[in-house]
Amino acid sequence: MTRSHPLLFFVLCALVSFPAAVAGAEELDAIFGKVNELVGKKNYPKALEELTWAEKEIQKLHNQRLQEFFPNELAGFTGGKTEAGGAMGFSSVERRYTKGSTAVSVALLGGGGSALGGMGGLAAIGQMAAAFGGTQPGMDTFRIAGNTATLQVKNNSAELSVFLSGGSILKLEMQNGKDGEALKAMANALKLTDLDTYLKGAA
Repeated sequence: MTRSHPLLFFVLCALVSFPAAVAGAEELDAIFGKVNELVGKKNYPKALEELTWAEKEIQKLHNQRLQEFFPNELAGFTGGKTEAGGAMGFSSVERRYTKGSTAVSVALLGGGGSALGGMGGLAAIGQMAAAFGGTQPGMDTFRIAGNTATLQVKNNSAELSVFLSGGSILKLEMQNGKDGEALKAMANALKLTDLDTYLKGAA
């Protein structure tokens, strides 16, 4: 059986994502050109309609950028298909990782900057709950890359939540196991500081 070369796989992924980003940028140029034309004609209703399409294209580019923070290999786990979606500044990205019979879902919930909306408040509530719930049986509170995190282990499952300073929440869920240390290793292997910086628009 022929083994695939990791470098070749990386190059192929780059070749696939680069044209998509270029196409998105070209589409935006066309949309903004149309917006300027409509504004020049004082056709503001149509200009606003075109801007909604610009938002959709930017959301696609944003989702593509977020997926770059979910590597193909994470602390010994192999990544599967990445699913992303979002609107109005709110984004969700999820990727399933497997190692033998163990599966872990890694999901990012939130947005960035002022567009975060209610999600920032939810993350703050989560941090408060972590502060008061750290003494509960089966729950541990600690920090990962300077961010408050909680680990809850019960029955045959484990869930690790990291509350990023920008308001987003990273969740790692193991449904068929309770290896909390494996979840910690996966969270520590992610570039959380870079991710949080990007989400806050400071990159």
